[in-house]
Amino acid sequence: MKHVVVTDEDTSLGHLIDRVEAGETIQIVRRGKPVARMVPDQAVRLPIPPDFWDDIDRIATPQEESAGVFMRRLRDDARF
Repeated sequence: MKHVVVTDEDTSLGHLIDRVEAGETIQIVRRGKPVARMVPDQAVRLPIPPDFWDDIDRIATPQEESAGVFMRRLRDDARF
């Protein structure tokens, strides 16, 4: 874990967030005492590949009825 003093030059919030995004944990220290800790978010979100929806369209089964008709049928049949 990296310790950063509040008065250091590299303590700009954007710079610290970049480091945390890269996986680093940073402890903020003021007058020699820890006051805060910045940790990376546990849920890493990966970008959706550009061809993702093309693959979904290719493998999805086309529906014969509209969504409204489908929902009405579910409601009327009490299968919701």
